[in-house]
Amino acid sequence: MSDTPGSGPFPGMSFPPPPPPPGGGSLRTGPAWEGDGAPVEKFIATARALVTDPNGFFPRLRLSGGLQNPIIYLAIGLAIAGLASAVYSFVTPSSFMGNFGAMSSGGVMMVVMYPVMGIVGSFIGAGLFHLVLSLLGGVKQPFEATYRVVAYVMGTTSLFSLVPICGGFIGGIYAIYLYIVGLANAHECDTTKAAIAVLAPVAICCALWALAALVFGVALAGLFGAAASMQ
Repeated sequence: MSDTPGSGPFPGMSFPPPPPPPGGGSLRTGPAWEGDGAPVEKFIATARALVTDPNGFFPRLRLSGGLQNPIIYLAIGLAIAGLASAVYSFVTPSSFMGNFGAMSSGGVMMVVMYPVMGIVGSFIGAGLFHLVLSLLGGVKQPFEATYRVVAYVMGTTSLFSLVPICGGFIGGIYAIYLYIVGLANAHECDTTKAAIAVLAPVAICCALWALAALVFGVALAGLFGAAASMQ
């Protein structure tokens, strides 16, 4: 992966140019979400800015100031994603009455559990990114800066779940790109280190998931084989 401006892991996406020299912290006025205005308008403006212009969003992102605003933003995005999943689970199964029951019970659980599990996952993910980036010598800011990047990216890309079928997958892929851009800017490190910090935990998690699936499959096959031999 190249650090050359204009190159990126996906067509049409570009990494930002090298961070500005020290002293540019005064430019970090924060996203619209941390400013004045109506909450709905601030949320939409922040999500739009991050999706359409990440190279302009992250240089303005505050690296400190507390975690309350990022967490609330993340919780709202995850709640919207949970609501979308609940609605889609309502319209896709075959039985209308079964759908109604799922929407009234399981749907509510989705809206509640998405933010809870997502916030927990955001701290775990940010911790892994920060740890790997630290091992690479790329950390120049406290953990809060890393978490702010993760929270705003997760809160925004979770909205891709509003697109049925493939929205979540697209959002997940785009989130990887945004994490790399955000970490490189927040910690003023090269994009190679930021990419390793993001992709290494993702690769490890995928490997562990695949291993668990393999072990489960082998165990299940063994149980079926044992049951067949007893007949």
